[in-house]
Amino acid sequence: MRRPAALAAALVGLGAATALAGPVRMTNTTTAQYRLYRFVQGERQGEEVPYGLLLDRLNLVAAADGFDAAARIDGMLFFDPPEPQTGEFRDDARIERLTAGYRLDIGQSDVGLKIGDFYRQLGRGILLSLRKEDEIGVDIALRGGELAVLGESLDVTLFAGRTNPVNLDNVSEKFVGPTTGGAATAQRFIGEPGDVVAGGEAKLRGLGPLQIAAHGVYVGADYQTASAEVEARVVGVGGAMQVPDLLEVGSLYVEVDWLRNQREDRLFVGRTSNTSADGLAAYGTLELFLGDVGVVAEGLYLDQFDVNGGPNQALERPFTYNQPPTVERIDQEVLNNRNVLGGRLRLDYVLLDGDMTVYGNGMLRLSDPGLESEVTAVHAYGGFELSYDRGRSRLSASGGWRDEDLTGGAAASDLKSMVHGEGEWLHAFAAWALSLSTLNELRTLDAPTGVTEYVRGSTLVGVEFGHSAGWMKGFAEKLSLTFELGYDDQDQSADARTLYYAGIVDWTLDARLRVRALAGTQRGGLKCIGGVCRIFPEFAGGRLDIITTLDL
Repeated sequence: MRRPAALAAALVGLGAATALAGPVRMTNTTTAQYRLYRFVQGERQGEEVPYGLLLDRLNLVAAADGFDAAARIDGMLFFDPPEPQTGEFRDDARIERLTAGYRLDIGQSDVGLKIGDFYRQLGRGILLSLRKEDEIGVDIALRGGELAVLGESLDVTLFAGRTNPVNLDNVSEKFVGPTTGGAATAQRFIGEPGDVVAGGEAKLRGLGPLQIAAHGVYVGADYQTASAEVEARVVGVGGAMQVPDLLEVGSLYVEVDWLRNQREDRLFVGRTSNTSADGLAAYGTLELFLGDVGVVAEGLYLDQFDVNGGPNQALERPFTYNQPPTVERIDQEVLNNRNVLGGRLRLDYVLLDGDMTVYGNGMLRLSDPGLESEVTAVHAYGGFELSYDRGRSRLSASGGWRDEDLTGGAAASDLKSMVHGEGEWLHAFAAWALSLSTLNELRTLDAPTGVTEYVRGSTLVGVEFGHSAGWMKGFAEKLSLTFELGYDDQDQSADARTLYYAGIVDWTLDARLRVRALAGTQRGGLKCIGGVCRIFPEFAGGRLDIITTLDL
């Protein structure tokens, strides 16, 4: 939504909605950067040139008397961009999110109506997961409508719309979307996929300790490739059973889902190709609390299970609209989350009247089980968490080992392994606190060309001042000063950095104003959240974030 007329219409709609909803809370984040851009190919490969950027994210929220409305507007402005001819660095401003809703009571039920952009997940995200993950630049909403009826024992939700990803990518810090500038530019950026998503969910309570749910979804994508016009359809149904209070000692959750993927390719040479595949998924987790001992058991089975839409050329893969659990640690890379058989077991033991917890976790996961491409991943780690000084201070540490091997077919071989250790410490004094955080990984990659070993990690040391520091009264609510040391020697090229240094200041004046400043270098590389991974560029330069919150 970039045209002035559309922008004006959206603002008028927001104004009407907020007039009904009442006072508006505004949160604005302004980011200014002066950083280096590294050329990764061509004659200037390895060369670094400076450029500047100004990024602004404006969020408006209003709610009163059953009405609510929200909007998000993003803008980007570049200064002396290194490659303006490609369209990669381009100024832009858009309304990314616009939502209005109304809730009312009818008899014993609450009825809610929502229109605009909203997030939606079914069950544990196995069949549908449209949500926001800012840390890895994933933010896909549904632009349409939702009707929810919440009764005494039955909740029913129906929704439909078209997918709407945020076009300001938090990883590359650039806009992606419709551009001009020829074929080369068109291949680099993407437009709104506009894939159709419709579905519903029903949750039944009042069956003693048991709760059951049923859900379904339809996804339709029409797009064009270099050789064909494509119609892709996904239809899926599933159900879940949950016992939040299992014999007063734990909880149980089980979900089973089925889907059918159908695709028709109408080739430009005159032929038509049709494919169809069924997928099945099952997931369960059991939590038990037996005195000072806690047990978590988790199992996952996925067979040809993916809910995809149209192509995302910026990432060179389809848009993915589901995000099943992985049974992995949240920050781990997974080979695929389409064909999986695996589980994990975690044991916790509480000590010192609840102030300390010791834990161990073991995971076994097969990707593409039974196929030539089968990979077996094993991950074992453990650690402790300690709280002391009446909760004002805390200490935690953990470490473990992970190994991945190709175990399918006759070409079994090692792939990669990792030994890792991490820890956090916050020690509070009378008027200030000392903080330490560290993450360290020793990794091994096995390839036909040989074995590569490298290390990477980050350590942050800082001090924090709060209200109790008398000299801060009237100056700040909280102030932290941090030094970050990062290292990564995977890239052995002559011009590659292996050490990274940065100074960070985080100043909260009051509830209305927060300022963060960073100067130096930070390592990039692969970062994963819940099985979704992105490659982050390294940072070299300065950054200033100003976050303001006002009630208008």
